[in-house]
Amino acid sequence: MKETENKNENSTPVESSDYSFIQEQIKERPINRRKLMRKMIITGGTAVVFGLVACLTFLLLEPVFGKIISDEDEIVLQQVTLPEESEENVERPEVSISPEEMLEVEETPIEDMNLIDPEVVSQNETASQNEVQQEQEIELDDYRLLYQKLYALSAEVEKCMVNVTGISADVDWMDTENLEGSSTAGVIIADNGYEYLILADSTNLEGAESLQVTFCDGTSEEATLKMEDPNTNLAVYAVWMNRVDAATRETITTATLGSSYSSILLGDAIVAVGNPLGSVNSVCYGAVTSVEGTVAFADATYQYITTDIYGSPEASGVIVNMRGQVIGMICQDYNDENMENLISAYGISSIRSMIEELSNSEERAYFGITMATVNSAAREAYGIPEGVYVSDVDMDSPAMNSGINRGDIITVMNGLPLHESSGYMQVLGNCAPGDVISVTVSRLNGEEYSEMTIDVELGAW
Repeated sequence: MKETENKNENSTPVESSDYSFIQEQIKERPINRRKLMRKMIITGGTAVVFGLVACLTFLLLEPVFGKIISDEDEIVLQQVTLPEESEENVERPEVSISPEEMLEVEETPIEDMNLIDPEVVSQNETASQNEVQQEQEIELDDYRLLYQKLYALSAEVEKCMVNVTGISADVDWMDTENLEGSSTAGVIIADNGYEYLILADSTNLEGAESLQVTFCDGTSEEATLKMEDPNTNLAVYAVWMNRVDAATRETITTATLGSSYSSILLGDAIVAVGNPLGSVNSVCYGAVTSVEGTVAFADATYQYITTDIYGSPEASGVIVNMRGQVIGMICQDYNDENMENLISAYGISSIRSMIEELSNSEERAYFGITMATVNSAAREAYGIPEGVYVSDVDMDSPAMNSGINRGDIITVMNGLPLHESSGYMQVLGNCAPGDVISVTVSRLNGEEYSEMTIDVELGAW
């Protein structure tokens, strides 16, 4: 009993107390400057070695990859120069038949012929009927053969024709993107060694986000706008030649440009190729009805040819002569109200220099007048000096800023006398934007014309 009590007395009672967690503090190791310097030297040396290897590799491989991957902007394009044209002075051929081609007919002297002999009459009637039938068959065969030859001509011209399509994206109210496209017929006029150059009317292609050219064999390639004429809306588009299939390159051809100033063009047979009916790859045949028309723009006057071909007001393409030469670029914008469906065109000879400038992306000098040539009858009747009549002046143009007014007559430009609008266009075409030229102007002062010389700084289109 006592032993039990002693044990209880000696035992320590359990007391409730709070125990704190052990907190460990980590002491930072001191920086070893020697090791740090060694790592920096190794890293720097590695970077230098890597840079030297990269430079050496670039120097060795740059010529190789430079030939394979070339920047298109650094390519030196060949200057486009259209073949020089000489006006044709070919006389219309007269219809003649050589003696060898004439039918030799044995005729019985009238005094030996029995006119009332039934046998003779019957033979004459049969011969006459056979002759008429033979003539009709020959005429129909010739007519069919003529159209076959016209079709063969148009098929050959089609090789230089393309269809230019402008594609734009339109988003509807449901946020659905719809691709829309409008097209026009174009013609391959040249190449600069790297690009096919295509002349087309840009009216239907305005606002397009991308351009696509479809060749005569149905293949298509992306195109870019090279340059556009703000007066006529004619533009030159480019397609990279190395992107066109080899088979297509062998099929397509470059158009041959003829003369629209030919003395035998009026009344001559022609073919309209492209989209004369408003549909792709349509063909029409007809004749030239007028070559004297002109369309006046700022700093330019172009020949306007009309035909008897009934087409679409939205027609596009070219007209060619019987040798397959392009003599006009179809344009329906300046037809009379009662002739809006008859195919008309800019004469190719009058726009030839403009085509060259567009093909080479050349900035053209800008003067800013609309002109007309004073004919000899008006000069004699009203005492008007010989020169180019200023029928209108563009607002804020170099001409207006230099004091040239409507009704003035430009007699001398840059030292060269002017006789007609073509001379004015030639002088201006030899100038560059920023050039300062001297212009001699005759202005009506009361009842007499007085001359003045004005210096004009040309602008740019």
